[in-house]
Amino acid sequence: MSIEQSKLIQMYRKKFPNESFRKMSKRTGIQISRLFRVFNGQEMRISEFLKIQEFVCDQSEFTPTVNSDEQIWNWIKSNWSGLSLSRKLHVQNLIQHYIDEMKDYYLDENEMAEEEEKLSYEA
Repeated sequence: MSIEQSKLIQMYRKKFPNESFRKMSKRTGIQISRLFRVFNGQEMRISEFLKIQEFVCDQSEFTPTVNSDEQIWNWIKSNWSGLSLSRKLHVQNLIQHYIDEMKDYYLDENEMAEEEEKLSYEA
């Protein structure tokens, strides 16, 4: 089990103490048997890591941070060699999806800044 995974599990258990695997499964959408294996040492898939991380951070407060990005990147690096080709392709697709979302986010921010700049010149 990676250090990042151990930290995440500890944080989850601290936030939701004594929560059953059944409740965890309903909360995260991860199968009960899979949660049992993960919480007992089996390596997480990146999708599981992200789902659990989402619930460790308050929904209203969750924004991607350098720390969470570093955790994800460290998880990928420490588990990459053990992934099958199909899992590697899945991770690649997740990363590409994230990049596309960030492009859209920053484009929207830049467009808003340009619009505000135009309005300040007009005034």
